Amino acid sequence: MKLPLSPSLLWCTALAVLLTACGGDSAPAKPPLPEPLPDPVPVPVYADAAAGSALQLWNRCETMHAGFPQNWPGTQAEEKGFIRAIMEETYLWDSELPTLKGSDYPTVVAYFNALKSPQLLASGRSKDRFHFSYPNETWLALSSGIELGYGISWSVGANRIPRQWRAAMIDEASPAAVAGIRRGDMLVMIDGVDFINRGDAAAVAKFNAALAPADTEQRHTFTWWRDGRMLETTLSGISMNASPVRNVRVLDTPAGKTGYLSFVTHNGPAERQLYDAISQFRAAGIQELVLDLRYNGGGLVAVASQLAYMIAGPSASAGKTFMRYSTNGKLEPGRPTAFIDKALGLTSPQPLLPGVALPHLDLKRVTLLTGPATCSASEALINGLRGIDVEVRQIGGQTCGKPYAFVPMQNCGVTYFFVQYQGLNQRGWGDYADGFAPECEVDDDMEHALGDPAEGMLAVALRRNAGLACSVASAPRQGGRPAMRVAGAEDAATVQVRSPLKEIAILPESR
Repeated sequence: MKLPLSPSLLWCTALAVLLTACGGDSAPAKPPLPEPLPDPVPVPVYADAAAGSALQLWNRCETMHAGFPQNWPGTQAEEKGFIRAIMEETYLWDSELPTLKGSDYPTVVAYFNALKSPQLLASGRSKDRFHFSYPNETWLALSSGIELGYGISWSVGANRIPRQWRAAMIDEASPAAVAGIRRGDMLVMIDGVDFINRGDAAAVAKFNAALAPADTEQRHTFTWWRDGRMLETTLSGISMNASPVRNVRVLDTPAGKTGYLSFVTHNGPAERQLYDAISQFRAAGIQELVLDLRYNGGGLVAVASQLAYMIAGPSASAGKTFMRYSTNGKLEPGRPTAFIDKALGLTSPQPLLPGVALPHLDLKRVTLLTGPATCSASEALINGLRGIDVEVRQIGGQTCGKPYAFVPMQNCGVTYFFVQYQGLNQRGWGDYADGFAPECEVDDDMEHALGDPAEGMLAVALRRNAGLACSVASAPRQGGRPAMRVAGAEDAATVQVRSPLKEIAILPESR
């Protein structure tokens, strides 16, 4: 494939009238004095990243990758050139990209990590907190629900020092379950280092290495506080396909039969598990639905759209848009995502056949349990339902605020994830960068199991559905948002709560 001329070659061509050969060793003995040359036309400076469009530079690789046939021999400069080109062409905040010298970064991934908006929000947090990459093999495993870990989901509150991380959910048969870790156990130390108070770079690096193990050979010691005493466990990660839908049950309540489920992540296996859960609720004839999303960071927009359809049904969603997309003006927005009423056959241990009709509950109201870990595709569910006038009652805490989405970009064995779209609902609204505020603020209750009607958030949800106040002492909030967090107090960007993949809205690659 023909590439554009390099700046040096263009300059050589311009001088050809003076020299017998560009870079040659001879010239006319007595050259005539030339007319002054005009200033050369400026050539785009790519700072050690090859020039060209993303299409021209796609999969021109310094190292060939087995198993991915669409690779061509190339250079690191061409790989970095692809990164800059695809960012300039599709990144939502392309006008804010910094000028970087490619040779200052030893790897393509390091170059990509630095190439994003440097702007800060009023809170002091980075504007772009959603920029990451995975090797292709890791992305394929994660997207199918397989992840290397201990089987712990965390409740972290505001994620600031002093940290108060507690084990929120423990996967069955996981290393954490085998070690006896329980919901509510507070993390005190990792490998002998004070986890609550240490925030220096060396300590944070140790924490991240332990919380997200790179292989099954690693062993890390976690120290916990439970019932007034310290407990110590040593854990090794395993590859798990954890269940995204849990605690499915039908409760008899004053408001009638109420369906409840915990929903952890919008991934491929969730398609089948949500289908089964909603089918059970439909057969039971539930009048109310409580979805527990307090630990759900997002995932596939298609799954959020399917769940929204299964809640609202065809009469409310037919012909309506679940999410349409705003871009940088260069990238075409593409087709909006409708309320998907059929199975897509997403990757799963027990996938549904593509085209199978999804069950639906035809509800006018749904109650969601949320918190600061409720992000992205989970927030798209809230926004999409409100766009078609389904009442979304929110109990718990403020959501994280990620109205953004992207299509994964694969190049030379690495899959890159960066913000390309802002999601908007049927009414054209999607401005929730500060998150959605609950009508009833309720702390995460670690003393009760999820799905127990006495558990704090669920108990308040059942009260509200029965027409009662949030609590005896307080009335429901009438909108508005809590005060902004203290600038610089958070360390969420340094200590990783979970895989970045679980905190973003991922669009189908076929867009």
